[in-house]
Amino acid sequence: MFITLKIVHLLALLLGGAGSVAPAVAARVLKRTKHNGPPPPALALTLRIIGIGGLIAIVLLWITGLSMYSLRYSGTDLGIWFAVKLVAATLILGISTWMNLMAARSARTGTPPNPRRIRRLGLAARGLLILAIVTAVISFA
Repeated sequence: MFITLKIVHLLALLLGGAGSVAPAVAARVLKRTKHNGPPPPALALTLRIIGIGGLIAIVLLWITGLSMYSLRYSGTDLGIWFAVKLVAATLILGISTWMNLMAARSARTGTPPNPRRIRRLGLAARGLLILAIVTAVISFA
């Protein structure tokens, strides 16, 4: 059971990482092609699906992570780095939820979200993702 949870956990990490990187790549491509305004409808829909996939990945990471903790480490103090990892993961969940709500509101109203805010939240999520991965490796080394 633990191995299955770990496999799902790592696959969810892959999906979440893609959900974090793909929008940045799309924004960079749009900028390089001198595109102005909101992204084309097909790209906007693709990014929306990627965002939802990223949020699903984060929820899966929490479910599998808590399950693995209870199976193998229940009651164990995993140290400060594990606590830092949990804080980073919590912030990532909050940012992802907020960005998905902004995207849903944007799709409903037809008004794109504030690009500056989206950029900052995306950068924060990517930085927190790196922090969560590094502290997880330190915690379980």
